[in-house]
Amino acid sequence: MTEYQKTYIELKKQFVATNEGPDSVRALYTFKEELEQSEDQQAKEVLVDVYDLLDFKKDAYELLCQIGNRSDKKTLKRLGTLKDYAENWGNHYALPKPKTPEEKQKEKERQLKKSKKLSDRFADALIIGDSIAEGILDYHVVNASSCIGVRGLRIDQLDDYFSEIKRLHPQILFLSFGMNDLEYWRGNEKRFGAVYEEKLVQLQERFPDTKVFVNLILPISSQAIAKNAVYGKWNEFNRELILVCKRKKIPYIDNSKILLSMKQPFEPDGIHPRPGYYKQWTLHMAEAAGL
Repeated sequence: MTEYQKTYIELKKQFVATNEGPDSVRALYTFKEELEQSEDQQAKEVLVDVYDLLDFKKDAYELLCQIGNRSDKKTLKRLGTLKDYAENWGNHYALPKPKTPEEKQKEKERQLKKSKKLSDRFADALIIGDSIAEGILDYHVVNASSCIGVRGLRIDQLDDYFSEIKRLHPQILFLSFGMNDLEYWRGNEKRFGAVYEEKLVQLQERFPDTKVFVNLILPISSQAIAKNAVYGKWNEFNRELILVCKRKKIPYIDNSKILLSMKQPFEPDGIHPRPGYYKQWTLHMAEAAGL
């Protein structure tokens, strides 16, 4: 008898004795994940048993098809039984992995946070940026005390707002710059990155207790790029910005999937998002920061 088989037998005993108790199911899942990482034939044979016990019938059948000895009558009989389950059940009735008490508590806390109004979740946070950040105020997503959005604002102008940041004293600060910087820095992503890094250093020095998050630049429509080629550099600017964030150990937030999942993402200028974007963006920031 292999060590894999011994472990399986012991875990199965606990599983049966506790009437599929949560601890026994979690233990089987842990064992399953270990076996799935192994290329050992004996491990795979036991993995079929674990799949079967947890009602991953499709996985059990497919794995046994790969590794089973079809000249063995017992194997052929089991394949026949599993095939019926696989075709009729699939993995739909597999036992879910029970959450630990800690995971349940975290999920409860997460749901409580989600149930709060965005304005309440951002009570101790501040978003600062250009006209795209201004859209959060225009559509009343958060309170005015939680957002500074200024049309035309660039990252090199951030220190003009240090006194306001000090007055508001946010625990979390979200930066949203880059759209105006593309044109101002004439597509020079290195210069943009250097200035952005300089401002991040200043923030860390002046507001050491404030957690900073950086929003990447949003995609820009091909129509807008056709009118002004420098907008086509948004991706290069983002790559440079990611490098800066990694150097300074500051988390960055990519919101492109939110924008591009919209049927009509852009306003007529091909740059600014349509109204439906702003709440989803703010929710994404809240999730990223654990608000």
